Amino acid sequence: MTSDPVYRDYRLTDQNVNRPFAKVSPALRTVGALSSTGYVEYNGLLLKFQRRSANHISFMNSYTFGRAIDLNSDNDGTVTLTDIFHPEYNRGPADSDVTHTFSSNWIYEMPWAAQHPWGGWQLSGIMYLRSGLPITITQSQSMLSTGLTNNRPNTICDPVSSSPTIAQGFNTSCFQQVADTTGTFGNTGRNSVRGPGQFNIDASVIKNTKIGPVASEIRIEVFNLLNHAQFANPNAQFGNSAFGTISAMLANPSCALCGTTERQMQLAVKLKF
Repeated sequence: MTSDPVYRDYRLTDQNVNRPFAKVSPALRTVGALSSTGYVEYNGLLLKFQRRSANHISFMNSYTFGRAIDLNSDNDGTVTLTDIFHPEYNRGPADSDVTHTFSSNWIYEMPWAAQHPWGGWQLSGIMYLRSGLPITITQSQSMLSTGLTNNRPNTICDPVSSSPTIAQGFNTSCFQQVADTTGTFGNTGRNSVRGPGQFNIDASVIKNTKIGPVASEIRIEVFNLLNHAQFANPNAQFGNSAFGTISAMLANPSCALCGTTERQMQLAVKLKF
């Protein structure tokens, strides 16, 4: 590369620097490109420990250590790459990549007075833990030679925080605006930061009673038993006033109409005759 300052000024100001066909036709600014290529890779380790029903108790525990890598996690057939001439620039963890996942479920049928009307109690629960989902850091400054509004900034240190908070989910000082807003991509990798993990326990108490031909079931269910806060990912746009701040909760996976993941309780009664 030449050190001629005129060349440097040209590279910083010419908006056609990433438009290879502009020299052929100066009026040609935007060209669409389609390719049937792609890249998806997944590797994982699954461990399961299970006890089938014996002595009134059963449980199953499972742990997954996995890694999913791709170029873009959209699946609607119109995937967009940041730099079509260098697809590997987008290579990184998939949007749904979770490194650690642990789940446990158990059922305990209390043997106490099982054959009497005041017996027939059953306790059950589900516990779920996972590490955080990946986040792609973008910058508010667009890239003038491509029209991209999601160019990534430069990373100047490790953004992982040892004590993340709601106000700062990661070290926001580790990112820097790309100096050349015309033709330079930032060095921050795709999905290079992780959001908060998730921890949840659901539990239920069931009372089964049978008197003659009539059987009843009373069920009390509690979702998010410990009322543990389930935070969504923080804002990931460098240059935004809310950058790094968590401002939302995860949706409730157990009920699409229940709002966010605060503790939910429900009571149900069933009669069979």
